[in-house]
Amino acid sequence: QDISELVRLDHRAISWAWYQEGFGNGEGDDHPAYIAHHNAPQYFGYIRQNKSMWSGVHDLMDFFDVMQKKQLPAQSVAFIKGGYQNPFGWVPSEPRARAIVGDDDHPAYADSQLSESLVAKVVNAVARSDYWQDSAIIIIWDDEGGFYDHVPPPNFEPCPDGHPCGDGPRVPLILISPYSRSGGIVTDRGDHASFAKFMDVLFGLPPLGSLPDEKPYLPQGPRDTNPALTD
Repeated sequence: QDISELVRLDHRAISWAWYQEGFGNGEGDDHPAYIAHHNAPQYFGYIRQNKSMWSGVHDLMDFFDVMQKKQLPAQSVAFIKGGYQNPFGWVPSEPRARAIVGDDDHPAYADSQLSESLVAKVVNAVARSDYWQDSAIIIIWDDEGGFYDHVPPPNFEPCPDGHPCGDGPRVPLILISPYSRSGGIVTDRGDHASFAKFMDVLFGLPPLGSLPDEKPYLPQGPRDTNPALTD
């Protein structure tokens, strides 16, 4: 293997944490607010089976405690997830929807206003902290909420069944940061892999798609080497 590639992979790890509603709360993983299949880190064996790495998964409320105590590392990435309920005692303003108290903006169990309140609470916690001047908050959705997009989704790779595959209907992404342009709109094509590309650029990391263990699985593997997707 080329020595330059080995040197490039020898990079200091970037601290990360996954804060998900209902994970823990003194009641284990069976807390009624916890959505098990939304816990992404568990699907990576090298994380789930590694006690040190799995310790990066926390309850949502731990995030606010860490912010208050100013315990975030100098460089880190934090993921925030809501759930079936909310830990703040919020209720919808619409009386007929009082039973819908989820706060992750997912249809059926989450209220949009409560979900917006969770976003605002997280953003305010960062914006009012000493971390704000060096922060980038990225708000993304994984469901488009309807077939409103008039532009056909692009096909740029084969699916596992051999049919053409690509991205689905367009969904918004909101960037909140002192580094962002106020009111700016970017129309570059991107998807969830763009977040990984952003991390690659920000921290000088090798793309996931360039790692020896991932290359055999492309294009179905990590696509942060795809030049068609924005960073």
